Amino acid sequence: MFALVWGCACIVTAVLTWRRSRFAGPALIAAIGLLLFPARYIVPGGQIFLPSFVVIALVAFLGYWYLRRVHQAAA
Repeated sequence: MFALVWGCACIVTAVLTWRRSRFAGPALIAAIGLLLFPARYIVPGGQIFLPSFVVIALVAFLGYWYLRRVHQAAA
């Protein structure tokens, strides 16, 4: 079920990016943020969750920043 939800989120992000929508950035953050849900079950209470969160948040922020810049340049 999770794979289906994450796959749909990625497809929605791709379509919004293709259509150069202003919602592409938040959709990217949501799709990447969905990866954090199963990450806490891989190593429950482990030391890998915080570094994973930082890396995923950094990738999401950079993607969001890029998509906003592209959208502003196209407008």
